[in-house]
Amino acid sequence: MELFDSELLDFNARNILDYDDARAHAALEEFGDAFRYQLVAALHLDGWADRLEDDDNQVRNTLDPVEIRGWVTSLRNIAATIRMGQYLPVGDAYEQVQRPEP
Repeated sequence: MELFDSELLDFNARNILDYDDARAHAALEEFGDAFRYQLVAALHLDGWADRLEDDDNQVRNTLDPVEIRGWVTSLRNIAATIRMGQYLPVGDAYEQVQRPEP
């Protein structure tokens, strides 16, 4: 099953302070599948966070509620960073890991 771009960008963007929908669509145009693959990872991370929040999750029962909240927050923050295109060549995270030229 293939995901459509509209599905990859269907999330609650109100929780991402710097999110710009136009910029995300422009990144899809410029980077195509490279960004789509990253967006799939973001969906996976959000799903993982959802499962941790699920009361029926057995892992949840073995962890402290504060620890669960930390995991959920971290997973959602990483997903948000991906959705903002930060790991693309135009993103801040990408720039931070570049090696300085000798």
